[in-house]
Amino acid sequence: MAHKSLVNGTAYNVTGGKSMVSGSVYDIKSGRTLVGGTGYDIKFEEDAYAMLYSDGDFVFQRGDEVEDGKTLTKSYTGFEDKSYAYPSYVPWCYKNIKNVYFKDEISPISLTYWFYDARNLSNFNANNLNMNKVIYMINTYHGCYNLTGSPICGENVTSMNSAYYNCYNLTGSPVCGEKVVYMNNTYYYCNNLTGSPVCGENVTDMGYTYHGCYNLTGSPVCGEKVTSMNNTYYY
Repeated sequence: MAHKSLVNGTAYNVTGGKSMVSGSVYDIKSGRTLVGGTGYDIKFEEDAYAMLYSDGDFVFQRGDEVEDGKTLTKSYTGFEDKSYAYPSYVPWCYKNIKNVYFKDEISPISLTYWFYDARNLSNFNANNLNMNKVIYMINTYHGCYNLTGSPICGENVTSMNSAYYNCYNLTGSPVCGEKVVYMNNTYYYCNNLTGSPVCGENVTDMGYTYHGCYNLTGSPVCGEKVTSMNNTYYY
C-alpha cells in the first residue's frame, strides 16, 4: 500500500466517484473527519503489476517497485479485471517465465490463458493468489509440462477446460470446485497425478478429463448432471 496525504487544495478520487476537496467534510470509518487545510495519512491500494525479471522470475505485486538486485525485463498491469479470449491477447511473453509467485494479494476475475504453453515454467507458488473472483480457468496451464506442484481450483470457477492439459510433471490429487461445469481435457495426460478423480455436482462435460492419467487410484466418478464422458478415463 502506498501512503498519501490528504491536504488542502488537492482532490482525490474515492469509491463512488466523489472527490475529496478543500472546504468539504467527509466521515471516515475511524470516526475522524476530513476537513480542508488538515492532512491525514491514509492508504490507497496500488494497482496490480506483474514483474518479469531477467532470471525468469515472474512476480505479481502491488505497485511497480523493482526488487533489489534484480534486472527487470518488463512490467505489466491492467490484467486483474480482464478475461483474455485468445493466448495472443495475454500481454506477457510465456517463454521467458520460469518461476511464478505472488508477493502481494492479487484478485483476478479470470486465469484463462495466463500461462498457456509456458514450457519453461517449473515453479508456481499460489500464496497470495486470491481465487475468490476467478470464474474461468480455461487453458490456464495448457502445455506447462515442466510445471511441478499440485493443481489448484477456486471455489467459484465454472470452466476448467484444458486447464492442466499435458502438465505431466504435476503431482498430488486432481481438484474441482463445486461450481465447475466444464471439465473437458482438464487433466489430459497429467500422468503423475495420484489420488482419486473428482467431479463436482454441477459438471456436465467430462470429455477426456482424465485421459492418460494412469497413476490415479480410487474409483471413477461421474456426477448426476454429466452429459458427455468421451474417453474420460482413457488410459
